[in-house]
Amino acid sequence: RQNSSQLVEAIAVQEHEEFVQFTAQERLIYRQACHDHEMFVEQLAYEGASFDTREALLKRCAHFCLEMDAGDAGEAVRFLGRRKRAHIEQLQQQLELEACRAAHLSVWESCKHGLLAHKAQHA
Repeated sequence: RQNSSQLVEAIAVQEHEEFVQFTAQERLIYRQACHDHEMFVEQLAYEGASFDTREALLKRCAHFCLEMDAGDAGEAVRFLGRRKRAHIEQLQQQLELEACRAAHLSVWESCKHGLLAHKAQHA
């Protein structure tokens, strides 16, 4: 499961069914890859996915650390966790900046009500 990226890139895709049993870490990595490709209900979305998207997901199955330097699946999971936490921190900083701008422009109260309404709608 740990091939070099050059070898993985050379893999030709042929369509057939192959049932595999993922470890818990591999399932997490694969599900994250599905999420990154906006495939939130994996089976339904996979059937409608483009060839390029399917190819990327299959390569992810063959080699889980295409975009990171990870020695094993556990290390890849930790890398994904760090990357997600960094993304959340960036979003929090952006939200704080936008809230400061809204306050400076005296529109924070209307923005706050809109955010709360949006949060209640998605709760």
